Amino acid sequence: MSQPPYRVDEEDHTTLALMDPPGPPEYPAPPGSGEPGRPVEGDRIWVHLAWELLLAVGVVATFLAVRNSDADALRGEGLDNFLIQVASLGFIASGLSFSLRAAVPNLAVGAIASGAAVVVGQLVTDAGWGYGAAISMALLSGAVLGFALALVVIAFHVPAWAATLGTAVLLGGVTAGVVGANRVALDGDQPDVVASAWIWAAVFAAVSVVGGAAWVAPGLRRGLGGGRQDRDAAHRPPAGGVFGGLIALVVCSTLASAGGVLSVLRLGGAAPRALDNLTWVAFGAVLLGGVSVFGRRAGIFGTLFGVLLLSLIQLWLVVESVDTWVFTTVTGSAIVVGLIVSRLLEAAGRKPVRQPRPPQYY
Repeated sequence: MSQPPYRVDEEDHTTLALMDPPGPPEYPAPPGSGEPGRPVEGDRIWVHLAWELLLAVGVVATFLAVRNSDADALRGEGLDNFLIQVASLGFIASGLSFSLRAAVPNLAVGAIASGAAVVVGQLVTDAGWGYGAAISMALLSGAVLGFALALVVIAFHVPAWAATLGTAVLLGGVTAGVVGANRVALDGDQPDVVASAWIWAAVFAAVSVVGGAAWVAPGLRRGLGGGRQDRDAAHRPPAGGVFGGLIALVVCSTLASAGGVLSVLRLGGAAPRALDNLTWVAFGAVLLGGVSVFGRRAGIFGTLFGVLLLSLIQLWLVVESVDTWVFTTVTGSAIVVGLIVSRLLEAAGRKPVRQPRPPQYY
């Protein structure tokens, strides 16, 4: 008895039933797996821009609240320190945003940043390397680690979040074993990144906004975001998903290393797992920014505004001498609210496509 031909299930498994339009599903299968000649789905970018406008209002309101609490917190040296912290978190969040867009979420970004900081400290203090060489090695190590993660995810078809979460635990153990519980202090003529805080903050903003704007291009978005799929996890993702996942994990890990380098240069030292919690802060900022947890869909300014909002909230709590656990609660709340935002934008950002009419014969 012959087997029926294989058909791709084109039902949208990522949209809540209550939000689906009546009638047969219009949302096509993942890129490369639909029927030949069938139109590809579109995305409503204005939905993300509208949400980002609300985020911008929240950033301005929080900025004014900080200024009312302490006018000097965002002036002079205080402003420089705030901007370099924004840049450090921003690089980590930008990398995480890229990995989420490509449907290969990297939950090891904080551990990678901690590892990069320790690498710089160890090479400069113990090995006697110059800062240029040590920083280059830290960034290269991040890129190599991202490539290795991509190989594991692609070769074994395992979820990226699971592979990267395990890697985060592994990195925490390795750095603690190498350094111990002691803080590695930098010595020598270290670069003064705080003095050039405006430059680093501008670089982060450019990376985030330019990357978001480029992602709006349909070809790039569907190519690098090809890892988003609703099929059986045992099936190999399409070629676009494999390539996009590889590029995303390498770039993400390199950007996370850059965030760690900025942090160690700002603080003048590094400790094992000191930046691990930035994974969750970055995750909250990215989700609040409107990056879809399902992959591919995202806006332009969301990550920038999400990072600014959480950084300002943290500064506000410090100015008000609030206990540190409050910001941890804020971070968790940002992740939960961000998931809801991501889900609503996922549904609202879906652009229905008219199905081609069948040929008429007379």
